[in-house]
Amino acid sequence: MRPVSKLSSTFGILLAVVAAGAYGCTPETGEGSVQTGPEAELNESKHLGMTDVTILYPLPITADHVDDLMSPSSEGDRGPLFAREVFDQLSAIDNAPVLGPDGKVQPWSGKLLDPWKPRYANLRVVAVRVDPCFGEVSDQGGSCQNTIRLVAQFVDPTQPARRPDGRVGIHLFYTVNRAEMTAFLQGLLRLRRAAGLPLQKGFINPTAGPNSNVRSGFGVNPTLASEGLRGPYATGLRDHLLSYAGEKNLTAVAFCVQDIGAERPEYSENNATVAESRSRWIFGRFDVRQGTIYPQTGPALAPAGIQISDIDPVSQPGKRPILVVDPPAVTPDSYFGRLNKKRNEVDAPAWEQMSASALAFLDPRRYSPTTSDCVSCHLADQAVDAQRFDTALYAKSGAFSSTTYRLDHTPLSSGPFRMIGWTPSRSGDARPVLTSRVVNDTAVSLEMINTSVLK
Repeated sequence: MRPVSKLSSTFGILLAVVAAGAYGCTPETGEGSVQTGPEAELNESKHLGMTDVTILYPLPITADHVDDLMSPSSEGDRGPLFAREVFDQLSAIDNAPVLGPDGKVQPWSGKLLDPWKPRYANLRVVAVRVDPCFGEVSDQGGSCQNTIRLVAQFVDPTQPARRPDGRVGIHLFYTVNRAEMTAFLQGLLRLRRAAGLPLQKGFINPTAGPNSNVRSGFGVNPTLASEGLRGPYATGLRDHLLSYAGEKNLTAVAFCVQDIGAERPEYSENNATVAESRSRWIFGRFDVRQGTIYPQTGPALAPAGIQISDIDPVSQPGKRPILVVDPPAVTPDSYFGRLNKKRNEVDAPAWEQMSASALAFLDPRRYSPTTSDCVSCHLADQAVDAQRFDTALYAKSGAFSSTTYRLDHTPLSSGPFRMIGWTPSRSGDARPVLTSRVVNDTAVSLEMINTSVLK
């Protein structure tokens, strides 16, 4: 096994960023509106809809239904979904040092996933995403990476609300060939037709069935909400997924972990622009080959396959900014300055420019996982939040739109850094998260699926 580099190796870059006072590249606005083409005529018997290829599970209300969600050891034709041996390699990654408010590096001992290592068995699959050409916006045929992605969170059955831990999320990527992807998609079509659900061009807020024993919310799959986790659709979907996903074709793992700060439902409180409490999130992306993890290379990833978002609202001016991203973003668009300043501290043109730059990261045709760093993509919703009703800015910045699919999503401020899954609410309960970026990704994937794959 090739050793995984320590996170501390990235802090030379971080200190250089702080010393220079830079947080990425000069922001640029978009160039005109981006459309997904003329409205497509979709056939319910032949095509798939939004809730078929991006599936958010409802949460079980009682402890005895937690095991109805798939776990790491759930196993089908291709082996268990997430072997303990792979999880243990992630758990061995060292924590990074901390940058104090005075700009000085302070040690931070331990392993990144130490708090969760004993809870491996509590991981549950809370969402599914399907992408026939990962990282691309048009079908590339034989060169496409056909992926099935499972999103997992830690769910404690003894926790009263069965609310998943909002401080960590793990994404599991399974690669199949195009013939297998076609068969997998056809199976999803059969499941939806058997359930009697009409093709959905957008996500909705479905009501949980009277006997479903689940908690629903916006973006939850309507059939799962209605039937629950023991209904024919849920059990059919489980068997179908386990036929195509397992350790034999697990090719990548990504995660985000909040290792400093209290769990909270939003990036900032009281609709403030600048975060009001300390928080640090670590992002990691790793390839998996024959059961061994290898750090991915890519935009703003350190040699360890890691990127850090470190937020400290009591940072001392001139010592470090409130938000430090390490390694820094290297994209043409940059909006981090918007999260380091209050609205009255930035002139109107610069504020609008940074807002438009944040919108760019919500557009899969402008940034993909292969061209955007983790933090820029995951934090963009938070930066756009104050502008979400500014339709003039949306049009001016060329924000993503579709003439075929509805792009409704959960509130932009929901769940810092989480793009799909469940997060704590202000009341301490759970609420679903389905960000605009995920919805836009789904629209692009469906265009490929319905025009190129399911011909």
